[in-house]
Amino acid sequence: MTEIDLDAIETAARNAARIGSGIDPGVTTALVAEVRRLRARVTELEGKTNGPDTLAAWLHWRFGTPAEPWSEVPDEDKACWEHQARAVRRAVARDGFKTTAPTGQPEPEAEAIHGHFGLSYANYLVLPRTLLQSMDDAWQTQFVALLNEMADAFQRVPQAEGYEVTTGQWMDLADMTESQLYAVGIDVEGDDEDGPGTETRYHRRSDGAELQHHDRAFVPGPDPVPHYNRGRTYIAPAVRSDAV
Repeated sequence: MTEIDLDAIETAARNAARIGSGIDPGVTTALVAEVRRLRARVTELEGKTNGPDTLAAWLHWRFGTPAEPWSEVPDEDKACWEHQARAVRRAVARDGFKTTAPTGQPEPEAEAIHGHFGLSYANYLVLPRTLLQSMDDAWQTQFVALLNEMADAFQRVPQAEGYEVTTGQWMDLADMTESQLYAVGIDVEGDDEDGPGTETRYHRRSDGAELQHHDRAFVPGPDPVPHYNRGRTYIAPAVRSDAV
């Protein structure tokens, strides 16, 4: 609603009172004044000033990558930190962040975990620590409580002391380069100048087994998710309509 709209509402209220409509222009004027006051307060809280947003820069230094100067932060990342800064200001103004009201537990679903894995053959669920610590505190508290509940339930079951996670991607043999095939222990022969053809053969070096071009192998590669950095790394989750 613009200032022109507010002025028009005040004028309409006064005119309505003159013709005996029963509308109290004083009430309408007071409401319009309150709207203007709230709008000014929102503008103040969101930091719409002429100077730089130093809170956004501080949040980036504290929870992002301290070694990266604010002046060199990409615009899309700056927008994210500026959004967080506005959220902090609004939270301070109302004495606390918003919390999601409990909506009740979802209906129990048979074999929900098995269904979550879909058609994959994965035997483990891997979750990046950086993304977990980027969720809000209420979500993290619930998640940790469930982890503890599961740990208590299977405390007597022998389990491995540790696991080694390797990042990368699964690829069809036909889509892999010669160096990738060699790295994963697969020999190839019969390639033509344009790559795999009808005479191409793949053999696994470990046991000599012949593989097909559509068979898949895991190719190690860099992790696109940044290191958790002692709890400092933060990646903004998708903003929900009920979020701060």
